[in-house]
Amino acid sequence: MFLEVHLSDYNPDNHVDILNTIQLSFTIIYDQMTRMLGTINKLYMFDKGCTFLIIFGMPGKKHEDEPTRALKAADNIMKDFHTKNLEASIGITTGRAFCGIIGHPQRHEYGVIGKSVNLAARLMSNYPKRIACDDTTRTLSNLDPQDFLKLSYIKMKGVPSNNVHYEYKIDRRKDRLFSTFIPPQQIEDDGENNRSSGGDEDI
Repeated sequence: MFLEVHLSDYNPDNHVDILNTIQLSFTIIYDQMTRMLGTINKLYMFDKGCTFLIIFGMPGKKHEDEPTRALKAADNIMKDFHTKNLEASIGITTGRAFCGIIGHPQRHEYGVIGKSVNLAARLMSNYPKRIACDDTTRTLSNLDPQDFLKLSYIKMKGVPSNNVHYEYKIDRRKDRLFSTFIPPQQIEDDGENNRSSGGDEDI
């Protein structure tokens, strides 16, 4: 999941307001990640926004319903943002990616690399102020199909033209059993996925 907090409406010289907004955003996102067992992996700061890279399915935190958790977390974040007059764009994808240590022994980080990661970033950038996801995430989530709206085609670098993407937008007029979603107990890691040196993982 890539999430951008929009800061373009803020005065770039007003550092206090920007820092307070980033702190508030982090608090909201962190609370949802704690609830849904996601991981904030990186935080990037740009001139027009602040971007979070969030991972579901890290070694030791794998679950059968990662796509569902990601979509529900994104929806909850959007709801909390709106109550604080914050705006965000979110891109969510599901797929295989490299997960592990990246870089030189003297300067490295733990992260994820792969096509699905790149696609999530492009969905966030090309479909602003909404929750955009790929078809794999939509299918594997087993959520109500009526809550997914097919997005208009936008040409994106490295993305096949026949790919279909969706906006996740819950119809609040309907009663939702899942609105009281409680994450099940964490599935025990089998040990093979918890490799600090890196490997292929489903993210």
